[in-house]
Amino acid sequence: MFVLAAALKAGYTDDVLYRLTKIDKWFLNKMRNIVNFHVKMETLSVIVDFLRQNILHLASYMLRSLWFWRTVCIALLLLYTDLVFISLPLFHNYFR
Repeated sequence: MFVLAAALKAGYTDDVLYRLTKIDKWFLNKMRNIVNFHVKMETLSVIVDFLRQNILHLASYMLRSLWFWRTVCIALLLLYTDLVFISLPLFHNYFR
């Protein structure tokens, strides 16, 4: 079974394997589906491993970006409040 799976993974066609082993083509087709699924899962596994390794860097970047925009928002808020308070008179003459 493992040799057959390795042959299918290496690219042997069902006809070539049928001539070499005389195993039913239906079974070879089903085995090919399993091998193709296994190859896809290996590819997804590589992608998941890559994401796991880089998620810390991505999270760090996102936190830096959030910290930057937080700082910008606070600076704009302080600037706005300073402008509002500057435009108001500092002393009111309520008794006039």
